[in-house]
Amino acid sequence: MKKTTKNADQHSFENQVQKNTKKIPFWSTLMGFAKGEYRRLVFAAVASILTGVTVAVQPLIIKYIVDNGISNTAVPPEERLKIAAFYCLIMWWPPCFV
Repeated sequence: MKKTTKNADQHSFENQVQKNTKKIPFWSTLMGFAKGEYRRLVFAAVASILTGVTVAVQPLIIKYIVDNGISNTAVPPEERLKIAAFYCLIMWWPPCFV
């Protein structure tokens, strides 16, 4: 009478999985699916990068609006308004195109 244990069954299953597992080349498989769509994929990647950069830079622009435009008492109020408006245009201009 032969006794099988849970560990022996698990070990034989792992051996079967290792024998049946093939390494699939990731990039060549991905490029096979993307055939003919390279321009669209590059455009999407560039747009994604521009969106990330724009989102990362916006807090810096807000800092300049507050520091140089709103709370800068060294320049007259009209000039402060122009500086704040300029930085606001810089802040909202790039997201319109991305």
